Formats: sequence, C-alpha cells, structure tokens
Amino acid sequence: MKKRKYQFRLFGGLDLTINGKSIPLREQLGRQLSSIFAYLLCNHKQAVSKEKLIDTFWHDSENPTNALKFAIHRLRNTLKKIEDMPDEELITTTSKGYQINPTLSLELDTERFEKNVLTAKSETQLKLYQDSVKLYCGEFMAGNEEEWILADRGYYRSIFTQVCHTLAERFMSVSDYDDAIRILEKGLGADELDESLIYLYLKALIQEKRYSYAKS
Repeated sequence: MKKRKYQFRLFGGLDLTINGKSIPLREQLGRQLSSIFAYLLCNHKQAVSKEKLIDTFWHDSENPTNALKFAIHRLRNTLKKIEDMPDEELITTTSKGYQINPTLSLELDTERFEKNVLTAKSETQLKLYQDSVKLYCGEFMAGNEEEWILADRGYYRSIFTQVCHTLAERFMSVSDYDDAIRILEKGLGADELDESLIYLYLKALIQEKRYSYAKS
C-alpha cells in the first residue's frame, strides 16, 4: 500500500495538502498553535526539546512547563478534529521532547525551495530557480509575527530576492526583458527597497521603452 504524503505549505500561511485535498491549517489552529506546529514541522528531522520550546514560546511565563503541556494537548486535539485530517498521530512524545511523527512521509515547500536553490547554484539549472519562484507564494508563515518566524521570514525573503536577481540577469543577458520584468516585480513585491532589484528593473523597463513606468 502506497504511503500517503503530507504536503505542507508554509509560504503564504500554513496549509496541508493530503489525499488531493487542501486544508487551511492556520485559520483552524489559530496563531499560537499554528506557530508551535510550524516550529515542529521546520525541525521535523529531530525531536525538539521541551527546554527549547519553552525558550521559544514561554520564556516569560510563570509556569512554562504547564503552558507547554497544555499547548501540545490542545494542538493534538485540534488537529484530530479538523475535517479531512487522516487519523494518524502527527506529534509524538520522545525522551527528548516532541517531534513530528518520523514514520510519516512529509514534504515541506520550504525544504524544496532551499534544495532547488542549492542545486541550481551548483548545476546552474534555470528551471530550478523558476520552480523556486513559484514555490514562494507569499511570506513565510504570513499572518504570524512571532520572533522565530520573523527571523526565518527574513532568511527566506533574502534567498528569494537573490533568486529573482539571478533569474532577471539571465533573462536580460538574452534580451528577454519581459520575463526579466515579471521576475523583478515578484522580487520587489517581497522587498520593494532592494536596490539591486530596483536597478535591474529600471534598466529592463528602459530597454523595453517603458519610460513612463521607469519614471514612476
């Protein structure tokens, strides 16, 4: 029997695709539980210690141990109640802490994004860069503003703008200014103050004789 695959999307929010159905997890879990679940997902290859979770989420709590236990209890129960969610244990308790069930088959868009970029750098594969742009369909965990999320968000945004810069230069080197402009607009949508993207964008607009856009 073929193992079911859990496909998680963390760019643009927190969604799960399973058995051909898309489940909007963030709106059903709420801000805190979605943040905890996303943290476990991003560290799914190993157990996350209780101390690390407390330091990340309850460092100023008067009773952090109980807060952690209650949150994990709520998270497990809420996940079980979500419609179309398979009846499988998603979060396991280990001697070291908590971990996403290691027997499950997981795919994270963030991991695929990073893998594409690293492979493309070593093998100069344009298609992998383009696939990375498609994967980045919004900010990492959009809607959440926890400190750990903001740090990761900045990391992924930086990689994304670099990818857009590389692709735009490739397109412009073969005078494909339309595609360069399209990619640069995506990059500027993520960081409108990136000076290197602005420079290439203006250059591409001028080459296409879109002077009014360049002036604005």
